[in-house]
Amino acid sequence: MIDSTFHLFGFYINIYITMKRIRIGIQEAKFALSDKNRLDAFCLLLKIKLLFRSSDLNLVSYNHCAKLLHIDNNKLKRLLEYGCKIGYFRFEEKNGKKRFIARSIHSNDGYSYKLRKDDLTKMTFPALKNLLRRIVMENQVRMQEDVINTHNKGTNGRNAKTVRKALKRESRMLRKKFSSNKGLSYDRIKDVIYGTMYQAFKVTNQLVNRGIINKRTRIKEIRCDAKVCTNNMAITDIEGSVIVISAKKRSAFSIESNIYRMHMDDAISISRHGMRRKEAKM
Repeated sequence: MIDSTFHLFGFYINIYITMKRIRIGIQEAKFALSDKNRLDAFCLLLKIKLLFRSSDLNLVSYNHCAKLLHIDNNKLKRLLEYGCKIGYFRFEEKNGKKRFIARSIHSNDGYSYKLRKDDLTKMTFPALKNLLRRIVMENQVRMQEDVINTHNKGTNGRNAKTVRKALKRESRMLRKKFSSNKGLSYDRIKDVIYGTMYQAFKVTNQLVNRGIINKRTRIKEIRCDAKVCTNNMAITDIEGSVIVISAKKRSAFSIESNIYRMHMDDAISISRHGMRRKEAKM
């Protein structure tokens, strides 16, 4: 642990940068991403968790705290007020001292993502938001892989008990019929991370470039009348696949959603004190 002391506005401020890990709840991250104001408040909550060992923000003054957190003064006031309203912070005044106490960012019975604290302490608000999107996207890929593994156990299990257990679990996980070739379109990723198409591309490329997930593109030629293929065009069918017609080649191609699989060891796990493993509906 590194204990550093800074002098600001006549006050000595202790910042503890620990080498420990921090857990960010998957459901908590999803809930935060679903609303702009909630996302800003969650990033402030995360920032306080990273900077202060006690998870408390001692309110010497708003101006001093804003400089410490690298955030606008008025924005800090607004986020702390909103954070208290939705339960992210609890305000306490004792012996003339004011402080905001940050709540936990993961539950004891849900999945969470483990990260090194020292890798995050200098992250800006936009970087933290992007981190949450990456976590949620990685979790989506993990869930799809979990469904495939469960289905394989249900069809190729070692014994009847394993098969029965896997099939029962699979029925809880799936809303639609199982497909081993189920992809993940950028439209779907955009919805999963509650972001824009640009953010969907950005998050996916970051995970692929860092070797965390593998991406397999799927393009196949489809049968069509050459007389129809006189102009270059692209259309989307009812299943979301893009059909590209090439006038030069006098043929058509179906561009289906990419397939993603985990490449590195997953940093997502159930909490150590979790009582039960939650199923994810796909």
